[in-house]
Amino acid sequence: MQVILDKKLIQYESVYGGGGERTRLLELKTNDVVRLNNAIVTEITE
Repeated sequence: MQVILDKKLIQYESVYGGGGERTRLLELKTNDVVRLNNAIVTEITE
């Protein structure tokens, strides 16, 4: 699965995503998301 990350998110040390339950969040280091997923960083939002 290709991962695409908005370039505006690169300014943040961490990003958060669903942790499997409504009351759980998963914190991921932004640089790790890009590096480990070979993510494409591009402008998605204005």
